[in-house]
Amino acid sequence: MIHSQLRAFHFVATEGSFTRAAATLCVTQPTLSMQVKDLEERYQVRLFNRRGQRIEMTKMGRDLLEITQGIFDLEQNAEELMSAAQVLDAGHLRVGADSTTHIIPVIASFAAAYPGVKLALATGSARTTLNDLLEYRTDIALMADPMNEPRLETRPFSRDRIVTIVPSGHRLSGLPSIALRKLMDERLILRESGSATRRIFDEATRALGIAHTEFMEIGSHEGVYEAIAAGLGVGVASEAELGRDSRIAAIPIDDPPLIMTEYLVCLKDRLRLGAVGAFIAIAEQHSNIAAAP
Repeated sequence: MIHSQLRAFHFVATEGSFTRAAATLCVTQPTLSMQVKDLEERYQVRLFNRRGQRIEMTKMGRDLLEITQGIFDLEQNAEELMSAAQVLDAGHLRVGADSTTHIIPVIASFAAAYPGVKLALATGSARTTLNDLLEYRTDIALMADPMNEPRLETRPFSRDRIVTIVPSGHRLSGLPSIALRKLMDERLILRESGSATRRIFDEATRALGIAHTEFMEIGSHEGVYEAIAAGLGVGVASEAELGRDSRIAAIPIDDPPLIMTEYLVCLKDRLRLGAVGAFIAIAEQHSNIAAAP
């Protein structure tokens, strides 16, 4: 009984929802809720704080998740070994990314090489992507801001310029480059504070001792592009993320140039999973950063 209760807790914690966990385990939500409740009552602890439809893990829940993660990682390894006969043709891999630009080609190559592995992709800001990793909602991620987290295995994947984007026909659009200070004279449209692009931009302006007051803050790359294309202001973006859109123009930033580095990141205890190792190997083939000799 304790194993089924722990499994119920584990999947609710990793999925972040009783509904999604029930669907994953192919059980009813009331059954899952009862198993978690029985576990809490058995040991007189609270594992989740319920706030309407939302749940948050308590300190006890987070501590228990670190243990159950090891249990169910081993279980997954055993299942993959037995079902795939030591060949990576089964199992699943949950991938996170703060942008789809670089990750989609990697996923496509992985899917072609290992068609039996089920893939899921979660996207969000750098902060959201990091939290998904640390809370075991994803197995591996490509992101620009992994911070100094000792639990993480971090490998540089790509380096790209951050450029200014302006509406096509804007008075700045013909410039070969632009100094960062000049952008302070413009109405700025920026990503939210959890974005890696926003962090790099803010750090650079602070280092120069200049201040900006954003005209608009938007929580997605697409929203920023649409607002700029509509003439609401100018912004900044990773050059690699720019598609072919005749409504906007890109201008390199100098004095100083801004560079975004993307990292392939996973929890160190996930490295033993066969699918994670295979994904890393394929991702390194797509990297624009030369491997160390």
